[in-house]
Amino acid sequence: MKSQRERWQSAGSCHPGEMPVEQLEKILPSFAENLLGSILHIFQFPREGGMRSRDEISELMKGFKEVNPIAEAPFLKLQALMYAVIAMRAAGGQKAPPNEGMATDIDTVAHILPYCDAMFVDNECRALLLNIPKRLQPEWVNRVYSMRVKDEFLAFLHEIRNGITKEHVEGLREAYGDRDLTGVPAAQPG
Repeated sequence: MKSQRERWQSAGSCHPGEMPVEQLEKILPSFAENLLGSILHIFQFPREGGMRSRDEISELMKGFKEVNPIAEAPFLKLQALMYAVIAMRAAGGQKAPPNEGMATDIDTVAHILPYCDAMFVDNECRALLLNIPKRLQPEWVNRVYSMRVKDEFLAFLHEIRNGITKEHVEGLREAYGDRDLTGVPAAQPG
């Protein structure tokens, strides 16, 4: 977390109309700070209006901690594991830093993958996931594909297409007509 002083110093060091991205990162709150601020706001201001007392807020926070163990959230575990792989690679002597989009890839994959049947990512991101030690590797890692294994991904998609039932096809026809049902076994006459 950044201090108010650091934020003001960063903002004050910029010329009017010129704000490099690096400065924005120093000034704007992080995702974690925004999330924490939002949770605190919810504790303080009930939906019905008004404002809760410090004792009420304290009681809500205790209950939230017991009911919502945020440390168990799948996205946090996956993010931590992916960043740990980057750290292990660096400790192992990797010279090249991760590319500029890796932080976004990690954030996106960690938030979406636990709830997807499959995900197609770039080769580097998939390799990062596969480098998570096997004993710590979440089951979802097996559902990640990239160009390196595109044939496996296509086989996965064909399996889905071939598993569509006649009832599902009827629903698709009702909603969309006959378009895009070419190759779907359950959609073929006979």
